[in-house]
Amino acid sequence: MATVPTATAPPRQGRMTLEEFMRLPDDGYKYELVDGELKVSPSGLEQEDIGARLITYLSNHILPRSMGRVYGSNAGYRLPNGNVRAPDILPLTHGYPNPERR
Repeated sequence: MATVPTATAPPRQGRMTLEEFMRLPDDGYKYELVDGELKVSPSGLEQEDIGARLITYLSNHILPRSMGRVYGSNAGYRLPNGNVRAPDILPLTHGYPNPERR
């Protein structure tokens, strides 16, 4: 059985900027920027399985009706206050801006 590494943020001083956040590596961790603080968490298999099932269910409802799109946790969504959050599932109806990928 594979081991999941412990999630740790890269060492740093002070608040992280959006530009610094966008340069973080794509290394399998889920990164979020909250009030200038980097939040890091690994993904687990059970969490991914549940997320995949919910994305499939929501996509089967939303896409055929042209109601919007459904994104997984690899998409970061920049909020008006500058925070970047990466929810496990992000269903967006038309009229909302698309999420960003790092």
